[in-house]
Amino acid sequence: MAHSRTDGVSISNSIATGALAWVTGLVVTFVVGLLAIDVGIGLLFRIAPFEGTLAAFIYLHSGALATGISWLVVIPAGLLVIGGMSVAPGTAGDPATGFKHGTTVAVGYALMAGLTTVLIIDSRWFEIVDMVFAGVVFPIVFGGLGGVLAESI
Repeated sequence: MAHSRTDGVSISNSIATGALAWVTGLVVTFVVGLLAIDVGIGLLFRIAPFEGTLAAFIYLHSGALATGISWLVVIPAGLLVIGGMSVAPGTAGDPATGFKHGTTVAVGYALMAGLTTVLIIDSRWFEIVDMVFAGVVFPIVFGGLGGVLAESI
């Protein structure tokens, strides 16, 4: 069997969608840093382009880094809503089922957040809390919202 299915949702598709949302967010954050659209991200980018982009993307989830453009939090939120919409079949017509389906993108997103943490974070407690928020709480809420939208439209 190429992939598992749970209630009409492909687990492998959900993992790939969550991982793709993470990578897309990193690319967008890299461009924001490259163009210095945000002072904080631009500074991190100039100090260390790769590590700065990874750290900036994690902190965007809480809006902690955005120093003048707090709307940058829409980057990860929007990508997760789209991801949640794409994995929810949209056939049940039940928002609770849509939420459950949409939250499955959290698996791939959390895996990428964990990998990022292993690569760049030195395991201080507040950075681990940020990673858990970015990799678990954020994708469950916004991926689930995308699933609800898919079932409601």
